[in-house]
Amino acid sequence: MKNFSELVATLRQSVESASDLCDPFKFFMDDLALHVDFVAKSKKTNNKQLMDIIKKAVKHYFNLSFGSHDFLMLKLDDDKTFIHGTCAIPGSMMVFFYYTDIQIGMIALVNSSDPGMTHYCRFRTIAINNKMTFHPGNPSIH
Repeated sequence: MKNFSELVATLRQSVESASDLCDPFKFFMDDLALHVDFVAKSKKTNNKQLMDIIKKAVKHYFNLSFGSHDFLMLKLDDDKTFIHGTCAIPGSMMVFFYYTDIQIGMIALVNSSDPGMTHYCRFRTIAINNKMTFHPGNPSIH
């Protein structure tokens, strides 16, 4: 069995290269999120820029909006570049993760009216003058 740091590194590689966007989320949910250290090593954080980027990505790819009060963002102690979280959006549930070092994140969105269907997108950011901006070019959506 891989140790926790190896699991985080495996997910990073999958986020960058997966052609099937559900694969990184399957790995995240089945391997990383179920690891005994996952909850213990995740601490609540606040990254306003990333929250704004995720709001823009959800609006851009899924045409949905959500409020900040429904948003939970966590950062891993072991890997300071990995941020993950969730948000209840009216009619949907969102899970996301983002790597600050490679500036790539992914979103999974489950629609409560069609619980068998999950939509995924990969998003990128670009840092300009120390400000993170959403980069929708060449969207990866599934």
